[in-house]
Amino acid sequence: MGTTLELAAPKVDWFILLSILIPIVGALLIWVAACISKTLRQAMTFLVLLVPIFLVGRLLPDVFRGMKVYCLLPGFDSALSASTLLVKLPSFFNLHLVADTVSVVLGLTFTVVAFLTGLYSFSYLEGKKNLAEYYAMIALALGSVLGVVFSANLLWIYLFWEIAAICTWRLVGFWRGEEHVKSANKAFIITFTGASFMLIGFLMMYATYDTLDLYELARQVTAGDALNNIMLMLVFLGIISKSATVPLHTWVPSAYRSAPHPAAALLAGAVEKIGIYVFLRVFVIAFGISPVWALVVPVIAMMSAFIAASSAMASADLKTLLAYSTISQLGYVFLGLSLNLELGVMGAVLYIVAHSLAKSGLFLAAGIIEHQTGESTIAKLGGLMKNFPVTGVSFLLCGISIAGLPPLIGFFGKLYIVMGAIKAGYFWIAGIAVVVAVMTLMYMMKAFTRTFLGDKNRFARAYEGSPLMVSVVCLLALLSILSSGLAFAPALVSL
Repeated sequence: MGTTLELAAPKVDWFILLSILIPIVGALLIWVAACISKTLRQAMTFLVLLVPIFLVGRLLPDVFRGMKVYCLLPGFDSALSASTLLVKLPSFFNLHLVADTVSVVLGLTFTVVAFLTGLYSFSYLEGKKNLAEYYAMIALALGSVLGVVFSANLLWIYLFWEIAAICTWRLVGFWRGEEHVKSANKAFIITFTGASFMLIGFLMMYATYDTLDLYELARQVTAGDALNNIMLMLVFLGIISKSATVPLHTWVPSAYRSAPHPAAALLAGAVEKIGIYVFLRVFVIAFGISPVWALVVPVIAMMSAFIAASSAMASADLKTLLAYSTISQLGYVFLGLSLNLELGVMGAVLYIVAHSLAKSGLFLAAGIIEHQTGESTIAKLGGLMKNFPVTGVSFLLCGISIAGLPPLIGFFGKLYIVMGAIKAGYFWIAGIAVVVAVMTLMYMMKAFTRTFLGDKNRFARAYEGSPLMVSVVCLLALLSILSSGLAFAPALVSL
């Protein structure tokens, strides 16, 4: 699928830039608003997280018609900088933003997840300390994720990537306890080290091809060159560190246990996806999957998916189970992208949407349970459906979407990925993928039945969380149902 980055019927749209700038600048405004009043802080947070949904969403009609929408910031484009700046900026610093079907669909998904987790936090973290920083980090994380999604320049991808790492570090360590800080530091060290290798790979590309623009690189690079594979290996190390792929997955379980539930939902639903997204942009769309990577990545992907699924089945804590589940599902996405087939890529994109919505819903549902009962150990729960009916049904719907049961969007994502593996001739990998899907269903059903079903209920006086928290979880479950229509979108089929 390489060299498909040509701009067909391009359209200039500055709203792409605004969708990134508003949450980034808004992060500072949230901090300022917090110095005035709590109400102003929440109002600013609400607006900063809401506006990008409309800015990204307005691009859907254009990209679904097959158009590419782009933006070149005046003064950063080398063709313009001589006339607009006293000092001409180097060409590698060009701010080149591009929106197509994939980036807009995923960008819109991530903005919705960020907005809903922020909304949920208003109630979940009511009265807690450090909230100004928390909401600023949520906004900054959203801006950095959108920056990665829309950037066509590898340098800017790296810069936004590192901003996301800083946000992850602060969100994981939000509670400020010793274990929380250790988990945050561990997450930052692993992802920063991986990003450093990725940066070396980017710089090697610049030294060789004199550009960091993905479109220009796609014209110059031939997939399969030995030197290119060295560069790609360095980039791949950064990708798997961020997307929590075995063996660089160890930061995820402790980070998710330490972070507040809405922060964990944001990490699983958006921030961790940027590693997968960069793999899609660099390995699949720009350069194409060479025969070496087409063999190596599926093996790594299924090994990661199977090991993490096994760990999820053995997990006694609800939050830890969801953390290992996230690692496993990202392995599934890697498999779809590495097949170098339209069917596999489409399945991967659909499953990213499914996972972002449903896994965020699961983390937030688990947050309601722990918030109301003070407990997250699965064996100590049970019988909660009577007092938590909306949370329970929402948890079930999100769980079966992750597991891949029809008619939810997760089913179509997994179906296309497995079909793609079979079409590519990877029958044994397709078999492992089916086994992992069965394991996913088993541990999701274990989590649901042991938490919500049964006669034993140690928390008979505990009831649903606040209307705001429950509404957010319910909405994510509903979106998991409604988003199934993407499986039949012609523009998405023709990726």
